[in-house]
Amino acid sequence: MQIQNSFPVRPIPYLRDGVPGLTMAEQEAVLHAAGVNLAAAYRDRLTKAQIKRRDPDSLGERAKMLRPTPRRTPETINVASLRVLGWSMADVSRALAAAGRCEASVHAVDRGQTFTAATLDAELLEALADAEEERRRGQTAAGRSAGVQAAAASREKRRAAKIEKASSLWCKLPGEISGAEIAALVGLSVRSLHYHLGPREDARAKASKK
Repeated sequence: MQIQNSFPVRPIPYLRDGVPGLTMAEQEAVLHAAGVNLAAAYRDRLTKAQIKRRDPDSLGERAKMLRPTPRRTPETINVASLRVLGWSMADVSRALAAAGRCEASVHAVDRGQTFTAATLDAELLEALADAEEERRRGQTAAGRSAGVQAAAASREKRRAAKIEKASSLWCKLPGEISGAEIAALVGLSVRSLHYHLGPREDARAKASKK
């Protein structure tokens, strides 16, 4: 599936150490063969200890690439393979969700597929990531129950913090900041913000009465 867009698209290559069966040099070769310019690539160079820990927080360049800021130019993140984006299926799903929130598409060279921002449903991908993490934690009945409850509480806490952050912006005029920009800044979809905060005109009316 290729992107059909009349506007120029900015390619963003991403490479990292610690991908099983795909060294950074091999990733470079794959991307270079596909015609991807690596001059402005994001690269996570990791130590052996970081690779062993497989901690998502160690991927600092990935976090910088996926920072929730409004994009003015369409962007496509280019990776040799989708597994370059994370340590596990859950981690990859969260990275794809972050790309979707940033309105960036993702192109996997090995599959020859581009997943557009419109197809990267952030909330669905987050749900899949949560489900995978719960599956891994749920080795026993007690573990499954505790894992599901802990994950639900953690999700609710994160969502509440994001909604609280968005509420102060939601009452501003669209000319000051758009709904899409607020969604990108807080890491939620516009649909979720409408659900939790209501119409923006109502929020402005309430703010004007204070």
